[in-house]
Amino acid sequence: ETGIHEEETNLQVALLLERYLTQAGATVVLTRKKDEAIGLHERVQIALEAGAELFVSIHHNGCFDPGVDTPQVFFHGKASSNPDSVRLARRLRAEFETLLGRTSGAVIRDNVMYDIGFAVLRHSFDHMPAVLGEPVFFTQSNGARQLSDDEFLKAEARAYANAIMGFFQESPGRDSDPHAP
Repeated sequence: ETGIHEEETNLQVALLLERYLTQAGATVVLTRKKDEAIGLHERVQIALEAGAELFVSIHHNGCFDPGVDTPQVFFHGKASSNPDSVRLARRLRAEFETLLGRTSGAVIRDNVMYDIGFAVLRHSFDHMPAVLGEPVFFTQSNGARQLSDDEFLKAEARAYANAIMGFFQESPGRDSDPHAP
């Protein structure tokens, strides 16, 4: 037990990310602004009702094997059928390396964790690019130390912001249909 509570840390990073993106001129919709339970399907519904162009799920991984401590960014489906999500996932993984010093890492199909994938990614699949980021293992002593540091959390939120802004800057003419040519 490291004393880190994932849901609280996820929310801290999300609130920082909201601030960074809003300052950059983006419209941001959070699925929660306080520590409350929101169902997985409901999270996607919030994004759909808001007309979101992107779904980003912020997490911190847990594993009791001390040898496992590498950032992971998940997307749903086959890479060939979800290229925008893969593109965002790659950007995010690169930002984790650049801003957090989290080398290696992987962009992974979510079905390696669960046969049907993560619910938020699965339900977003036909509607918008979506990723689930896990840059740090809160169950590892190093990860817990990092997640206790406000400057690290700011850098993590900045990594998400950079990846999101870069994603949209890379395809400036893109409309809200992720499958548009």
